[in-house]
Amino acid sequence: MLLSIKIHNIALITDAKIELGAGFNVLTGETGAGKSIIIDALTFVLGDRADKTLIKSGESEASVIATFDIDPDREDIGALFDECGIERDNIVTISRLMTTSGKNECRINGNICSLSTIRRLTRIIVSIYGQFEHQDLLNVSRHIAILDSLDEKGTGALKDELRELLDTLAKIDEDIHSFGGTEEERTKEAELLEYALHEIEEAGLSESEEEKLVEEKNILNNYEHIYQGLSDTISALDGEFGLASVSRTASVSLTEASKYDTRLSEYQSRIDNIKYDAEDLLSSLESYKSRLDFDPNRRDDVMRRLDVIHDIYRKYGGSYECVQEYLASARDKLSKLANCGAEIARLEAEKVKVLDKIYDICLALTRLRADISKVFCQGVMLELRDLGIPNSQVVVDNKSTYDRSNIESIVTRDGADDIEIMFSANMGEPAKPLTRIISGGEMSRFMLAIKAICHGSDTTMIFDEVDSGIGGVVGSQVAKKLYVLSRKNQVICISHLPQLACMADTHFKITKYTKDDHTYTSVEKLDFDGQVLELERMLAGSHSEVSTLHAKELLAGAANIKNNLK
Repeated sequence: MLLSIKIHNIALITDAKIELGAGFNVLTGETGAGKSIIIDALTFVLGDRADKTLIKSGESEASVIATFDIDPDREDIGALFDECGIERDNIVTISRLMTTSGKNECRINGNICSLSTIRRLTRIIVSIYGQFEHQDLLNVSRHIAILDSLDEKGTGALKDELRELLDTLAKIDEDIHSFGGTEEERTKEAELLEYALHEIEEAGLSESEEEKLVEEKNILNNYEHIYQGLSDTISALDGEFGLASVSRTASVSLTEASKYDTRLSEYQSRIDNIKYDAEDLLSSLESYKSRLDFDPNRRDDVMRRLDVIHDIYRKYGGSYECVQEYLASARDKLSKLANCGAEIARLEAEKVKVLDKIYDICLALTRLRADISKVFCQGVMLELRDLGIPNSQVVVDNKSTYDRSNIESIVTRDGADDIEIMFSANMGEPAKPLTRIISGGEMSRFMLAIKAICHGSDTTMIFDEVDSGIGGVVGSQVAKKLYVLSRKNQVICISHLPQLACMADTHFKITKYTKDDHTYTSVEKLDFDGQVLELERMLAGSHSEVSTLHAKELLAGAANIKNNLK
């Protein structure tokens, strides 16, 4: 159950702590007092979208802290705690902070966590029913989930098995599709692959060929520059004042001088090295020049070969490595296509078996839902009778017309049923779609009736003005129904009805006030006298002996009803 909620800087609330009780909690207040702020704060801390406009004017951040008492060893909660690395504890604190700058911080028991983790946890332990949830009944696509919630174990097991089979079916279809579709399409693909293989193999590519050809092309395209450069270099080395000639002269001269000064002999080897290097370089360059030849036919051959290589690269990957990868993949695909007949036949046979199993599970779901529908309709009509709609008719219409031949095109992860809940509030009138017939007041009661028969226990249930559009005797019946729900679940209800407020185990009053030219909202837990005054306001709008008597009569009557309902 939800033990408390602490709100800081949300809308008109600067600081408020609401300590809730077990059973039936009711929050009341004048229109505009800030009841919706409490719901906004709750939905925020439970994982709803962070809306920065909720931050109190003039403040830079807002936060909400919700503290729960739960069973950490419950299978679904314990599994989530273990998966997320949260230490198991029966007291769980969920906190959330948002700032005007966009920061959004989530924590469970002080440990930072993701928003998705908070959502996964709170969906297990809290259910909120507001105006949007009422409208959810009008969404036909949600009706199958509403029906299945009456037997989550039975339908859940079948749907789990169905979803595994659908994943298997998708994999089989993917494998079949990988072969290229129809026989004609596969033949065409094989021909294209064979052509590509022939073209690549015929090209006879080698890994470094392109690089060598590009180098050769550059040489052939710049032959004159190369030849002239070599000639000028040889002349510079072997001319009258060239390096080779000068170094030879220098060597002879230094040898002659060394006869008279032996200290010069140490320079002789250095000059000789220059001479030998110059002569060797000259010899190498002359040899290279003698081999240099320009063949225009060779240049044309190189250009044609490069065109072939670049064409192959363009078609099959852009580089030698990519072409090799394509080549290996094409050979593998061609081999598969050549031997695909038997494999496709095997896959098709396997698909038939999987579709047979899917069909059988869909039939089982249809039969189970037919049984659930009887219980659902009878249960909802009994609840609606208690809620002031004694002649209601509720029908579950399954419009699906699937069979073995069309199951593949119809089945979804919820089965093959096309379910719509139909309703009539009046005797003699046929049941019709909810969108065409149900009123606002009937919608609230219809939703409450569904929750009464479909909801389990040990969950906090929050109702935002479930009494919208109703009053009088019907309001009293709704109050009784909510009180009965609160015996197995903690119920928190925002209400404007005195018939409902008087049934509260714990009653809170929400008040809006002004101070120092600012508007604030406060939340006060009421004692008996406070309840009397608040019921007076709700009944008559003012305090008088008559209104006080009426309020106390309501509380006494509520106490009597509670005793009879226990």
